[in-house]
Formats: sequence, C-alpha cells, structure tokens
Amino acid sequence: MSRLPLANLCKPFPPEDLEWRVGNVAKSGKMCTLLAYITSRAVMDRLDAVVGPENWKDEYHKTPLGNGFECRLSIRMTDGTWVTKIDGAEPTQIESIKGAYSDSFKRAAVKWGIGRYLYRLPLVWVPIQSKGQIYVSSKGTTGYATPPELPQWALPVTYQSKPPSVAPAAELPNPEPPKDETPHDELWTKDQKWFCAAMGSLAVMLRFVIGLWRRVGRSRRHGEQNDDEILFSSSKRANFMWGNDDWSHVALMA
Repeated sequence: MSRLPLANLCKPFPPEDLEWRVGNVAKSGKMCTLLAYITSRAVMDRLDAVVGPENWKDEYHKTPLGNGFECRLSIRMTDGTWVTKIDGAEPTQIESIKGAYSDSFKRAAVKWGIGRYLYRLPLVWVPIQSKGQIYVSSKGTTGYATPPELPQWALPVTYQSKPPSVAPAAELPNPEPPKDETPHDELWTKDQKWFCAAMGSLAVMLRFVIGLWRRVGRSRRHGEQNDDEILFSSSKRANFMWGNDDWSHVALMA
C-alpha cells in the first residue's frame, strides 16, 4: 500500500468524526462551553489512510506512578526504522480500564499531530436549551446544547465554504442579421428639406448684404447716391429675388 507524507496526519477531521463533551457551565445555568475531541477509531482510520495498517503499532504499559496506562504509538519510517511517541492517561469513571487505554492512545496520537488542532479551537459559550445534541447536567442544571460552528481552518478543504464565484455573464440574444439600410422616415425628410432651404436662403441673404455693403462703400467714395437711394434700389432687387414686399428686416440688417 502506498503511503502519504506524515504531514497528512495533522489534517482536520470532518465534523461528523468529532465528539463533544461539556466543559464549564455558567453559574446562571443558561450557558456552557463544549470541548471537541476525536474517537480512537478516527485515529486508527487516519493512521491506516496515511501510513498504512502495517506501518504503525501501539503498545501499553502501566505508568511508573499511579494506576494509569501509557501508550507507545510507533510508526515505521520509509527507511524501515520505527519512531515512537508516548503518552498516558488515568482510568476513567465509566469503563475505567478501557477508558485509560483509549485516552492514552489518543494522547499519543496528538504527539504525532493527529487532532492537535482541536486544542486551538476558540472557547465558545453556547446556550443550554430544552433541545439539542449534547446533554448537559451539572449542579442541578439540565438541558441540551448544540456544538458551535467550526472555523474554516478547522475543516477539511472539501468542507470549507468557497468564496462566491463571479456571476456568469448574462446570455446575449443571438445577433440579428444586418438589415438593409432603410430610408429616413417622412418627418426626417421634411426636416432635411427645410434645413437645406434655410441654408440656401441664408447664403442668398449673405450675398445680398455683402453686395449692399460694397455698394454703399463705393457710393460714399464717389458721391453717386445717398444711403437711402442705395437701400431702396437694393430692396427692389431683393424683392425681385425673394418675392417679398416687406423689407423692414432687410433695412435693419443693412
């Protein structure tokens, strides 16, 4: 069986592999802390998955002091040598001998990095309610508590929430084939004709004013006609050009 680097022993466990027990209960009896831990089976599964069942072993001996047990958890390195980590535990209140074996095994596993991250979890107070996952009983206080959510760094990569992805671009409608250029509508045609006519009239009027100004200048130099005679003759010429008898505006412009 191929083995993985030992660093994989330190990876977080899925939330469903964790167990929780009550830590402290507030004097009010309304809040408590919950402590996370892993089971012996989760440790065994992690060792099997990383180094293989044939590359690890555990041995138990009585502790030099007291009536507890120490676990010697050994892993065979790639060069064939064995490395051992040792830790111990006292008998527990329930199933004392089995509890001592189990706790010493898990504590030795922590020295290999298995589940060590659980000791860095923040201490969170959760409410004690009538319903929940963890039963709470302490100094007359009974109820249930629900474990807090784990921080992102304490979850496997596959359990970590992913950042919101960029919203997909909206689907654009299929472009319509180019249409032949359509003629301008009737209103635009009328406006265009009016504009052209106005520009033409403006050009004619401009030529008239320039000519009138030149005539006035020549007449003054030679004394041929006074200004009123020049204006009257020019107005008749403009009347012939535009067909308009009211030349007050022409006089003003002149």
